[in-house]
Amino acid sequence: MDYLSCSPLLLVVSGADRVLAGQRLSCPGTAVGSASHTGSTGSGWEVIMTVVAGRSAAGQETAGEAVPEFYVALEFTGDGRCCRPGLPSAPLTEVVVRVTATGTALAAISAPRPCSTFTGVTAAADHRTFVLAAQKPARLPLTTPPVTRFFLLRVDPASPVPAGRARLEPLAIPEQPPGRVVSGLAVSPDASRLAVTVGPFPGATGLHVFTLATGVRRVWDGPAVGPAFGPGAVHGCLSWAADGHTLALISSGAPSPDRGVRLLDTAAPGSSLLASSRLVLPTPAGPENSSGNYWRQVLISAGSQVIIAVIQVEAHHASGRMPGVTQKLVTFSATTGTLLRELNHLPVHSGYEHVPWASPSGQLLIVTGTQPGPAIGSFNLGHSAGTLSQGRFTPIPWSTRTFAAAW
Repeated sequence: MDYLSCSPLLLVVSGADRVLAGQRLSCPGTAVGSASHTGSTGSGWEVIMTVVAGRSAAGQETAGEAVPEFYVALEFTGDGRCCRPGLPSAPLTEVVVRVTATGTALAAISAPRPCSTFTGVTAAADHRTFVLAAQKPARLPLTTPPVTRFFLLRVDPASPVPAGRARLEPLAIPEQPPGRVVSGLAVSPDASRLAVTVGPFPGATGLHVFTLATGVRRVWDGPAVGPAFGPGAVHGCLSWAADGHTLALISSGAPSPDRGVRLLDTAAPGSSLLASSRLVLPTPAGPENSSGNYWRQVLISAGSQVIIAVIQVEAHHASGRMPGVTQKLVTFSATTGTLLRELNHLPVHSGYEHVPWASPSGQLLIVTGTQPGPAIGSFNLGHSAGTLSQGRFTPIPWSTRTFAAAW
């Protein structure tokens, strides 16, 4: 069961030597989820080097690839507790734009009224455009999720006019009525379309793709999409390929042979999710695997050749004790589904491992939740974050109050 009801905002950041250092952006009086995108369209990866003065952090470049200069985080404004009787249906957060190398906050954005929290963030391929999800949480037990609205927020630090540095515009996407839960979202590489998993509460989630400019919606019939086990589980169940029409997704409600990671051709005619997609990575089954195994995240590289995935693994013990839960970070061929590498196999710490960003080759990753240590809130991205390349983890400055993040 998930408790996300999201109102996306589109955040665009453009280059300048100085960017809103310490400035808070707010959108009063206007009513206004985690997935990520890898790489850019075209031949090369554009790294934003002019957002702030300085150079890339050491250890964050591999074979000419480098992590983006900044990221957008959703950070707790309170104790982060949620999702239990008597508590909010989602944690209270604000948006913070940070420099990857130093952790310096460039801007903080409060959720506009009547919303009071952000619940998801996803990045487009230009590293300057982000879709944010916001809501006004209800107290649990939850009977009717709040309405979902969609807005466009443009941030231009280079604007000579202060009022031009942050502009909020409503999107043409129709609002989702009360009772329907938005549980996942991913913006396309060119920020023209938004993939959303939405469904009745309680009930299975379906896949909707909206055109941002017109609000035109397309819906696919078929199994549920994404592991729906609370706010932390839906980060990364959708990921666009660089071609702008292939969508990687986790099919969780299909019959057993069809469950797993699928690639959907959103340009193909028809409304059947199973007919328009192909199964690339089935959910592991058999005597050596538990029925509790499931894919937690899928991310397709910018070159559309490598799929990065996190899977939860439950190991049964002969003694009859409760199964031990671990997690694997693995890469596969997007063409054949062949296992390429197992990058790690770890215990579950305060939160599950997550991969917010990957380089076009898939050789350089940003990962969270791999290191033990205290973290804030019921759901979070873990005690630490860092780059992972050739088996080496290099920490980056990180707030333990981070609920979600996108590069």
